[in-house]
Amino acid sequence: MGVIEFFYSNSEPYLCGTTLISPEYALTSADCVITLVNLPAYIGHTVRFGIVDLNDKTALNNSVLTVTSPSNYISNSSMTINDIAILKLKTPVNLSNNIKPISIPKNDVGLIERTNVITGWGYYSINCGGNNVNNTIVGNMSQNLLKASVTVIDYITCR
Repeated sequence: MGVIEFFYSNSEPYLCGTTLISPEYALTSADCVITLVNLPAYIGHTVRFGIVDLNDKTALNNSVLTVTSPSNYISNSSMTINDIAILKLKTPVNLSNNIKPISIPKNDVGLIERTNVITGWGYYSINCGGNNVNNTIVGNMSQNLLKASVTVIDYITCR
């Protein structure tokens, strides 16, 4: 699990999660990278892998060379579709015991009904009741990497 920090001249950094899929590529949300780099006060970003605490600045900083997302990506107030982006990193990540790409199965055979672990920093407490300003979420974001166990369901059930 990695984190992308987006820096702005007028506010605190905004964070998005990313997952390493090879030493040179990572996966994230298209909404995150496309929307955030186009905000007026954007001044740059950094990508870090191998950390479990967002305050840990010992990880080597990397940056994104290119972003590829589906041409049919849609994000508006009523829906988000094809919200995925592949990031080509500027420098290949040095793999270690703490930094490894995820395994991507060719299909879901054998995964259905199995328990898997998901991770992320994300919000663990959200208060949108009247505090939702300009579609931003007001709440508490974890400084430490969180994990949860989930059961994989089949595609038809998911839809």
